[in-house]
Amino acid sequence: MIRSIILPYLIYQLVFLLILIVIKHKTIDVLIVVKMLMGILMGDGYDTPYSNSVCLPCWFLVSIIQLRLLFMFIPINRISACCLLVASVLGLLLLKHKNLDLYFCLDSTMMAIPYFIVGHYFGKLLKRTFSSKILLMIGILSALWVYFILQINDLSSG
Repeated sequence: MIRSIILPYLIYQLVFLLILIVIKHKTIDVLIVVKMLMGILMGDGYDTPYSNSVCLPCWFLVSIIQLRLLFMFIPINRISACCLLVASVLGLLLLKHKNLDLYFCLDSTMMAIPYFIVGHYFGKLLKRTFSSKILLMIGILSALWVYFILQINDLSSG
């Protein structure tokens, strides 16, 4: 599962690295390339003194990889979920209070932990409660509902 995320991440980053070198920098400066390679390893979506971001939208793949690794070693049960939720919220409040950003997208991963846990329990609830046919009908009806709302909003604004 992790490999299926790491490979696209590396492909996107390396292709974008080549595009940046050819289009933006036009020359191969070793220092810039090293900082970009550090940016790929760190996965941050912003420049630091040690790295330059390469493909900005790829920071979420790093967070997904970290979440998968975290929940590979910590199984989700009520106790671990509560501990992770509390640690995540307290850690984010502390980071916000101290106005800190963490390297390696760790702050984004901390922010994603509650959503991942809620999604895990919601998925279990849906599997237990609804069959796949009912879920398909709910999905189709939801899509139609959104379509009609968009049509009504388009008519009222135009």
